[in-house]
Amino acid sequence: MFVDNGINKSTDNLNIDSSMYNISPPTAKDAYNAIVKIIGEAQAKEAWMQACTACRLTKAPQNLMELKNVLQAISSKNTLASVPATSLLIKIRSYEGITKKSA
Repeated sequence: MFVDNGINKSTDNLNIDSSMYNISPPTAKDAYNAIVKIIGEAQAKEAWMQACTACRLTKAPQNLMELKNVLQAISSKNTLASVPATSLLIKIRSYEGITKKSA
């Protein structure tokens, strides 16, 4: 018996209630702390400062777009810091997709 699990179907027409997922976007503090857990404070600070500078930020990201840009800058370096940065980018994209579909 074939069971359609929907894996190959588009989600464009789904009506998703974001409240059932209890998901929120990560903050800059969440992102920084996740990177610190993986590579330590000194290396995290250096990676964070380089990414903020590359994004022309003079302070921590203040909104989701700035945070995405910083995380993308970190991910693009292909270092150990890119692991949590990529994970957080996935979380942000999931959040955006779910909240967009429920709007």
